[in-house]
Amino acid sequence: MLTHSLEETWSEFLRLMKERCSRVEYANWIAPIQLSTESNTAALLVPNVFVREYLLDNYREGCCTLVGHTTKSV
Repeated sequence: MLTHSLEETWSEFLRLMKERCSRVEYANWIAPIQLSTESNTAALLVPNVFVREYLLDNYREGCCTLVGHTTKSV
């Protein structure tokens, strides 16, 4: 179950991305991403390898910052 703070942070990230991206880019690449937490680990769940690669190529740093650390093991 997500903590309230993490849910708020994720919602804010999605809101900012919706403002930053075109409608098509957001719908195709950002909206399908889901945040999951399990055993004190946050994970971004993506529907396929194409979304994963797009996310890593374009938003790795921002996503790592989102969860409070900068790690290369994304």
